Amino acid sequence: MPDIRQSPKWADYLKSLGWKLQKIKSVNCFYRKLPLLGLMAKIQRPEKLPLRKIEDFTRRNRTFLVKIEPKDQKQARILLKNGFKLSRFPLSVPKTIIINLKKSEEQLLAEMHPKTRYNIKVAQRNGIKVEISKDFEAFRKVWLESQKRKKISFATTSQMEKFWKIFKEDSFLILAKDKKDQVLTGILMPIHDKVAYYLYAGSTKEGNKLFAPTLVTWQALRLAKQKGVKVLDFEGIYDERFRSATKNWQGFSRFKKSFGGEETSCPGAFYKTHPSILKFFPF
Repeated sequence: MPDIRQSPKWADYLKSLGWKLQKIKSVNCFYRKLPLLGLMAKIQRPEKLPLRKIEDFTRRNRTFLVKIEPKDQKQARILLKNGFKLSRFPLSVPKTIIINLKKSEEQLLAEMHPKTRYNIKVAQRNGIKVEISKDFEAFRKVWLESQKRKKISFATTSQMEKFWKIFKEDSFLILAKDKKDQVLTGILMPIHDKVAYYLYAGSTKEGNKLFAPTLVTWQALRLAKQKGVKVLDFEGIYDERFRSATKNWQGFSRFKKSFGGEETSCPGAFYKTHPSILKFFPF
C-alpha cells in the first residue's frame, strides 16, 4: 500500500515546515539547507526507487547528505549495493503493529489481550464518553500534558498544528471525556489510501486511571472500520535494532501490542554523504 509519507498532503505538510519538494519520477524527494553543511535530502517509503535519477539530482545540487527509507528489503539491498549505509536514526518508525480491520469486531476483540478487553468494560463502567470532535485545542492540551509527563516528544506544538490544518479533512480526531465533560484522552488519526495511522495520542493521569486510552483506542478501531478503512497502523513500537532511537517506547509498545495485530518491520533508513569523509559522522 502507498505510504502516507509519499502522499500529496504529506508533501504539503513538510513544505509548511520549510522543506522543498522535488518530484523524481513519481517519488517525493524533500530537501532543505542546513547551516554550514549545505543541502540534505530525504525520501521516505517510495513505491519505486529510481536511484540513478535520485543520485543525479543530489550531485547536481551538491547535496552533502541523502537519506532514503526504503519500503522493503529489496530496495534496501539496492541501496547497500550502491554505497549507502544503514543509519542509526530512522526517518520514521522502523517497527509497528498492523491491525486488519477487515476482520469482524468479534474477531478483533478475541485477538486482544484478556486484560485489554476487561479494561474496555471498566472504562465504560466509569462513564467514559467517546466522541468524534473538531476541538483541536482540547486535544492539544491533553497531548502536551502527556508528552511532558512521559518525557517523550514526537513533534512540536507548531508541527502538530500545521499537520492538523492540512490533514483535518482526512483525519479522525477522537476524544474521551468523563462525566463532567473533561477531556481525558484523545487520538488524532489521519487516513490515507484506506489506512488509518495512530499518529498522535495523549492522555491525562486521570484518564489513565479510568482506562480511557483503552476505550478510545477500541472506539477508534471501530470507527475506522465503519468508515471503510482496511488497516490500522499503530505507528511505532520499540525496535531492538534501533535501541537508542526507540528506547523510551517500551511502555506504550506494551499498550499497542495488547490490541493484537501483526508486528511488521521496515529496513530502517540508509544514507550516503558527499564528500565521503562525512561518512564517519553519525547520520
